[in-house]
Amino acid sequence: MHLSILTASQIVFNGTVQSVGLPGTVAPFQILAGHGPMVSSLMRGNITYAKEGNLYSFSIQHGFVSIARDQVKVVCAPVESTH
Repeated sequence: MHLSILTASQIVFNGTVQSVGLPGTVAPFQILAGHGPMVSSLMRGNITYAKEGNLYSFSIQHGFVSIARDQVKVVCAPVESTH
């Protein structure tokens, strides 16, 4: 499935993944290939995704996700660095 993670200033990730974990506002959830269409708000937490056997993570403040036909699109605000 295809994952796009976008912020106001950059494309964080755009590519093929095996799974995506998201911090939903009601509860965390995972997306796998063939997932039904949905839209959800996201709260502070980590977006995780598996690509070629490796697990990656990106911290967010909040955002939204849209899922349709194996296309996962996340628009979010990243957690700002404290340094």
